[in-house]
Amino acid sequence: MNDSNRFIKTGFSAYTEAGSNNISDGLFIRTAGAGILQAGNLSFEAGMLLNLVNRREKLLSAIALGGSRSFKTNHRFHFTTGGYAKWSFPGDLIRHSDLGIESDICFPRFSAGAGINFKSYRLSRDAVNEFDPDYGTRVSENWNLVYSLRYMIKRDGNTWNLGIGVSNTDYFIVSQLTSPALNLNGYYNVTRRLTIFGEARYLCTGVMNTNINHFGTVIRGGIKWNTGNI
Repeated sequence: MNDSNRFIKTGFSAYTEAGSNNISDGLFIRTAGAGILQAGNLSFEAGMLLNLVNRREKLLSAIALGGSRSFKTNHRFHFTTGGYAKWSFPGDLIRHSDLGIESDICFPRFSAGAGINFKSYRLSRDAVNEFDPDYGTRVSENWNLVYSLRYMIKRDGNTWNLGIGVSNTDYFIVSQLTSPALNLNGYYNVTRRLTIFGEARYLCTGVMNTNINHFGTVIRGGIKWNTGNI
C-alpha cells in the first residue's frame, strides 16, 4: 500500500453564487459549504446550501450527501462510480428529494458521466394543513437519466484551466433530462492545497422541444482546501 493511502485525507469546499430564474422573484444570493473525507480510492462528501438573499425561500435551501469509489485503469483515464442523496426546500409548500447513482470516466481533458436518478416531490406539513388535499401528498419520477459532459482546454493537473460543459445535475440540484445547464468553468491552484474556482451557468428548458426557453443564470466562485491527513 502506498503511503498516500494509509491516511484519511480531509478537505473543505465553499462557494457563493448569485443569479436569477423564472421563479426566483428577482436576484438570489446563496452560499454553500461541504466537508470531504477521502480514504484511498473511497471518497465521502456532505454539504448544505444556504440562502442569503431570496424572497421565496427560507435560510436552508438544500442538503446533499455523496460517496464514490475511483478506479485507476491506466495513466490515460480513470473511472469513478458512486451514489448520492439530495434534499431541497424551494419555499414553504414543496419538498424535493433525489436519490441516484452515477458513473464518470475522466480523460486528461475530457470527462463524461451518466446515471439514474429517482426524484420525489412532497407537500410540506404546512401545505397539507392549508390545502387539505384529497389525493396523495407525494409524486415520484423514477428512472430519470442524469448526464454530464465537460471539456478543458489544458490537461488535468495544470496550475490553471478553463472549460465548457453541459449537465442536468449540480451540487444540490438534479434537473430533468430536457433541462440542462450550459456552463463555463475554470480553476487556479494557488498552492498545493488551495484552489480557487469559478463557474457561469445558463439554465434552459425544452431542449427536446421546438422551443428552447431561458430559465435562469448563475455565477459562482469559491475555494477548495485540502486540509491534510488525519
